[in-house]
Amino acid sequence: MSFQRLWALIVGWALTALGIVGVLVGATLPLLVLTPVVSTLYIVTGLVALFFAYYRHALHVRTFDRVIGFVFVALAIAGFSAAGAAAGTILGVLPVVLGINVLNLAIGVISLIAGYALPPTEEELREAERERKRAA
Repeated sequence: MSFQRLWALIVGWALTALGIVGVLVGATLPLLVLTPVVSTLYIVTGLVALFFAYYRHALHVRTFDRVIGFVFVALAIAGFSAAGAAAGTILGVLPVVLGINVLNLAIGVISLIAGYALPPTEEELREAERERKRAA
């Protein structure tokens, strides 16, 4: 199993679980305030990550890691900049909380590393070759 797929599994299960806890309990953990919007965002992202990890081939998982990396880094940057401006929310929807910003930044950076920095595995190369043959 490639690191990209493993990372998608970790992100998928962790975000889905965190989102469900936020919806069911309305959790306010230390440094994390899981509002319904944040919980829903995490559940949807987690389920999409699980879909890619379990049902798509490795090149799609790598692309997913890249996209989710950019999205979460952008959310973290927006959160940190909104915190500096004392706005309180991002676009009036997502709360600016240090724990959520740090979590988003960590997920984004590790996802970008998984998507870009690691070379393709043999599995990915074989799947890409099969995909090219099927398309031809």
